[in-house]
Amino acid sequence: MAIDVSVILLTYNCDYEKTITTLNSIINQENVALELIVADDGSTDSHQKKIEGYVRNRQVANFHFVANPINQGTVKNCLSGLAVASGKYVYFISPGDLIFDRDTLSEFHRFALDQDANICFGNTQCFQEQAGSFKLVNERLPRFPQIYNWKFSNYLIGRIGLVYGQRVFGPAYLRKRTVIAEYLEKIEGKIIYMEDTPTSLLYLLDGNHLTYFDRYVVWYEHGTGITTSNGGVMNPRIAKDNQALELLLKKDYGRNRIVHSKYFCNRLKMALIHPFIFLTVTCLKVLALILKKTPEFDKEELEDYLTSLKV
Repeated sequence: MAIDVSVILLTYNCDYEKTITTLNSIINQENVALELIVADDGSTDSHQKKIEGYVRNRQVANFHFVANPINQGTVKNCLSGLAVASGKYVYFISPGDLIFDRDTLSEFHRFALDQDANICFGNTQCFQEQAGSFKLVNERLPRFPQIYNWKFSNYLIGRIGLVYGQRVFGPAYLRKRTVIAEYLEKIEGKIIYMEDTPTSLLYLLDGNHLTYFDRYVVWYEHGTGITTSNGGVMNPRIAKDNQALELLLKKDYGRNRIVHSKYFCNRLKMALIHPFIFLTVTCLKVLALILKKTPEFDKEELEDYLTSLKV
């Protein structure tokens, strides 16, 4: 049977119970042909035998466990999962995050096919767990996802948005396997942990565009991963990746006017040389403050969903 979506669960020293809950959100997907891949990045204890036993008991037909012997970072771990993937599209997720509901990947995949999208993304609802209690977080990134579908000047506003921080969380993406593999290979050895924003940035700056799917696709556990943890203080490893990304953009895309405005101009020079970009960035920042989005769900909906996944 042809695989529609290869779901790659990226693990590293993860809590087993959270891993199983996330696995259940994958296995429970309906009306879509899935391939499940667990790619472990050299964990002290990968729980491989327990996970393999659990997946076998759930009668998952297409399953691979990739046990990397040493920790090499998220980018290489993604590539190790892709090496055994066969689906046209790939979806990455980490333990603690949950595919939004049972129909998410079937609808996401159908949308991607209808749009012939290389890279598309949906909405994220963030949450946090504290002492067994859950709360939803007012965090929806990007703030204005519709800008990625605006065709103005070949999606110029979307490119400006991503370069200037309108980032998309990794598990909100559905991407063609060949496309994401190409862009991960471009950053391999340069960027270690950040796979989502750098690959999308390079893809956009190469003249392509992202496609926005107006549907919630993931419950994202905010504040536990390498990017959103550390109490709001940037993780030193992510800071190093950001420095590497800046060097890469300056070297290979320095003539791009958006990259030039961000990395080669102060605010005054940017306003004089790139007035449209300056105005767009200013408007996005102001609107983000004025139109701050509150959660569209009650925490009871998340708790009920989690309960169903633990049965």
